[in-house]
Parts: sequence; structure tokens; C-alpha cells
Amino acid sequence: MYKSLSLLLPLPLLALTAAADPTLFPGSATFYSPSVGLGSCGIQNQDTDLVAALAQVTMRQYNPSNPNNNPLCGHKIRVWETSNPANTVDVAIEDTCPGCVGQFDLDLSPAAFDRLDRPEVGKIQVEWEFVGEVGVTTGPFAGAVSAAGMNLFLLSTAIEAACCARRRRPLAKKAALLNPTTTPPEHGKEL
Repeated sequence: MYKSLSLLLPLPLLALTAAADPTLFPGSATFYSPSVGLGSCGIQNQDTDLVAALAQVTMRQYNPSNPNNNPLCGHKIRVWETSNPANTVDVAIEDTCPGCVGQFDLDLSPAAFDRLDRPEVGKIQVEWEFVGEVGVTTGPFAGAVSAAGMNLFLLSTAIEAACCARRRRPLAKKAALLNPTTTPPEHGKEL
């Protein structure tokens, strides 16, 4: 489908769809035992739960005074090892990782890490994305949406661009439809 769609796209839009995906966050992942106590989000989890701790440097950007009220708490993310992107695990952000150096680094529960690689590996390179909308207006995730949401936006924009490039004055007609006080232009006439 994308090959045939790319034939219809104007070059700037084609370049946009081929650019690095702004909804993906690269980092490294290790594992920890969430069962040793309450996580920074105020939830007691077990090693068998699919949860993650996000880098402290990032978590602090959202609510340094009371981590229990951090808007990232409970958000689902989809994580995969960069060397094996077909193998994914969905986890909930339930804790803060004080030992994570990179902004998008994660500490995964043993159950989550096991889904990506063997525990004896210890540390892996990952990418991750939000499964749903984040709903924050500041920091590195301001306005972030899931990759699926972004891909639907890009696809609809691409279809719109391909469609409008093939018709005469479609934007003027669309503007007239949105504003009922304006009458649509006749074919071949300007607004």
C-alpha cells in the first residue's frame, strides 16, 4: 500500500512520512524488582507485573514535588529491543528509575524484560512509544500521541494531499462547505 501511495504524494509530504518518527523514544533498558516496596507512583507491584520505571530526569520534569501525582503514572508504553522490533511488550509506567542515565531509559520488571531478552543479558537497547495519548502539555512528551495515532494522521494528510492535487479548487470548495454563508464556486471559477 505505501509504495502505491508514495507515487501520489508530493515530495515534501513524502519526505515527512519518511523522516524519523517523533513518537518513538530510544534508550536502554535494564530490569529491577518492583516488589521491594511502593513505586514512585504509589503502587505496589510484583515482579510478575508488566511495569516499568522511567528515568528520573524525565519523571521529575512532570511533578517533582509529589511523584504520586505524576501525570505519566499508569500510562501504557510499548517497548521493543532495537535488534528485534517484532518482539514487543506493553507495560505501565509505575515507578522512577534513579539509576537510568538517558532521558528515555527504562527499568523493566523481570516479567517485562523476559519478554524481550534473557535476564543474563542485563541491559538492552530499546525503543518505545506511548500506547495512548499522553495528555501532558510540557516536557519531552508534550502533545505526544501513540505511533498509531500519528500514522493515521500522516496517512490522512497524505491522502488529502494526493486527492487535492488531482482536483481543481478542492480547498476552495471545502472552505465553502465549512462556511455555510459562502456559496461553493462553480467549476473552473475562482472564489
